[in-house]
Amino acid sequence: MSDEIDQEIMQSIKAGSELMITSLFAHLTVYPIDEKKIDKKTARDNYCKSVLLLWGFIQFHLDDVDDVIFRRIQLISASILFGVLSREEFEPFFAGAGLNKEKNIDHPKLCYEMVKWFDENERLPGVQAIIATGKHLFGLAAFGGKLEDDHIKAFYKMGSLIEEGGMAITVMKSILIDSKIKLYL
Repeated sequence: MSDEIDQEIMQSIKAGSELMITSLFAHLTVYPIDEKKIDKKTARDNYCKSVLLLWGFIQFHLDDVDDVIFRRIQLISASILFGVLSREEFEPFFAGAGLNKEKNIDHPKLCYEMVKWFDENERLPGVQAIIATGKHLFGLAAFGGKLEDDHIKAFYKMGSLIEEGGMAITVMKSILIDSKIKLYL
């Protein structure tokens, strides 16, 4: 198998990242965050949840690749999200997580830590709930927000955190604000 990552997967990473960023902007527009900094553990937890959400979003692609490509996709997607979440607007959620731009490297250290952490913790109920939320987000995006009732029930049975009757736009609020899950990367 080639080491190339399929363009369809890269498009899914981009689409998932864009949905997440739109959701963060929507939340910040409605609920401005005060300038009080969060602690490092919470910031890293927020990054961890965000990456897991993206991995859930692309999970349907990950099911079809071998372990080497799986890890490469995880690392690349974590790195893409690292760059996006390091924007100044999102600092209230991620300040202290270590999202500072590192010069002359392919992937930041935090991304390697995330992939390793996932390998050791993927079976945790909180991890599975956020992955299920990412799958739910993918379903909402793929079908224009119109999922069949049996699909919706299946996502909630898997542990999706999207508010019942909720939309993709509220997903980041669901995992970063409303969720009581603590992962501590």
